[in-house]
Amino acid sequence: MYNYKKTILPDDSTISEDSYVKVTFSGNIISIKYSEHHSNSCNIKRISKNYYCDKKGEVFEYSHSGSRTSHIYNFYNSLTKCRNKINCNFNANQTLFLTLTYSKDKVKYQPFPMNNHDYITRDMNLFVKKLKYRFDINKYLYTIEPQLNGSWHSHLLLTMSNDKENPFIDNHDIERMWQYGFTYPVGVHKVHNLGLYLTCFQTDIDVDEIPSNYDTSKYEKEERKIILPSGEEVTKAFFKGARIPMYLPNKKIYVPSHGLNNPETKVMRYGSIKEIINQHKAYSQGIKIELKDFENIIIYEEYDLSKKISPCKEQWLVFCRNCCDSNYYLANVV
Repeated sequence: MYNYKKTILPDDSTISEDSYVKVTFSGNIISIKYSEHHSNSCNIKRISKNYYCDKKGEVFEYSHSGSRTSHIYNFYNSLTKCRNKINCNFNANQTLFLTLTYSKDKVKYQPFPMNNHDYITRDMNLFVKKLKYRFDINKYLYTIEPQLNGSWHSHLLLTMSNDKENPFIDNHDIERMWQYGFTYPVGVHKVHNLGLYLTCFQTDIDVDEIPSNYDTSKYEKEERKIILPSGEEVTKAFFKGARIPMYLPNKKIYVPSHGLNNPETKVMRYGSIKEIINQHKAYSQGIKIELKDFENIIIYEEYDLSKKISPCKEQWLVFCRNCCDSNYYLANVV
């Protein structure tokens, strides 16, 4: 891995309205990424799982890692894809959120603690089949998450056919079909960014869960509001990124159902999109990357359109989603 210096820029970092940005449309969430410098070409070509070649045609071998932390960019890239997929396909008012755990006294025919990724995937796929047979399930997505006690558990999002609002399944039925441990259904109708709500738990650990001998010196502590299984909203503290070293390399961290929509990504002028969504900004962060004699500035912004916008702006937003900026391609591609 490259040794680079990463600096968080002040909150007032701005993007020029004439700059081109990458815009991702995921349901009510619009994400913007600006990069001061970017490459329009790839310097290597993948040959196989183990080998690649450079522009000169020289062949090199990939360095495979035994841990997720060695390729942290790939991990966060997977999380971003998961978050965008959720926001693109799941409406909080029409979604049921389940947590499925493994309990030592209920796991009879499998090893405990349950940390075999293939077994968990098998159990989840079988559980989803049972749900679809018993209930009118339309679509789903589940994630697999490691725990400090050595065992793993899963989070499942699902919606009913005809996009039924506030779906409900009795927890006794869920626990009977799951069989391996405790289950916790949670209503998420109050959550604006459902993708962020789910994926933040995949990287962070509750301060109350961490044992006294666990080294947390390199992790940032952050407080956030969460919804308990009872529906109560409370404020809890988390260590950001403390869960990442527990993940296995080369294993999927989320599994979606077939037929889910993919988010749309466009390249356009910042001024064109900002005029519509400026008042809905939910998040912004600027980063400066320094590597030897090269430096770059990257700014991320996220907008929440769950609040209604005017009809004329809504029509312009549809136009932006369907049309890329032709001037960009004339200048950079043609």
